[in-house]
Amino acid sequence: MTRRATGLLLIVAATMLSACATTRNFDDYLNSWIGRDGNKLASAGWGALDQVRQLPNGNSEHSYLPVAGKSISDKCLAIFEVEGKTGKIVHVRHKGGQCKMVKPK
Repeated sequence: MTRRATGLLLIVAATMLSACATTRNFDDYLNSWIGRDGNKLASAGWGALDQVRQLPNGNSEHSYLPVAGKSISDKCLAIFEVEGKTGKIVHVRHKGGQCKMVKPK
């Protein structure tokens, strides 16, 4: 294989890898919500609200089943802890091994 062909192959491979859906991308997107208004979750297209649970510290935990575009699988639950006093998101996590997304642009 020539140098030019090898270089082109590396560029194509790097482009394909950067467009892959990964858990890291999903985590990064979830973390970008910390400090934001918890009331904006539904209107931001997070999907169906699965459950709201009151926590002992006065906060609430909102669980969403992400819609297509946020996750590539229905085996994913995005969980946001919303502070009771301010309504701001203070912690995020997810459950399920299929919480993946393509890196947002």
